[in-house]
Amino acid sequence: MIKKWLKKKLGIIDLEEHIKQLQKEVEDNKQYTTSLEKQIEPIRKDVLYESQRIEKTLTQLKEFTKVDADVGVISNNTIILTGVYHNKAYVQFYDLGNGEFGRLVEQLKDMKDHALIRNIDSPPAFHGMFKI
Repeated sequence: MIKKWLKKKLGIIDLEEHIKQLQKEVEDNKQYTTSLEKQIEPIRKDVLYESQRIEKTLTQLKEFTKVDADVGVISNNTIILTGVYHNKAYVQFYDLGNGEFGRLVEQLKDMKDHALIRNIDSPPAFHGMFKI
């Protein structure tokens, strides 16, 4: 009797009834939740597939597009831009003054989060022929 009186005074009886009510609501919503999970699963698979495609495309973009610089001692700075642009091979040479070159270097440094950056320890010797 005292135990029941204490439970009532402390609000435990009300809490136990509230717990039973919540458990009933959970049981009632289980079927709805299962149905939603079945609908969501194909969407999850699609999102995963598209995420992988995006990663693959970004990786290819980094592989196919790179910027090499041949810094001249006396003359202007020459930039050689190579890559794939609009599904075609792209090679372009740019001669820049020191001011433009510095701005371009800063712009490319800002792209380091989403671009592949390569460093060359020795001066490059460019010999070759492009057949496109």
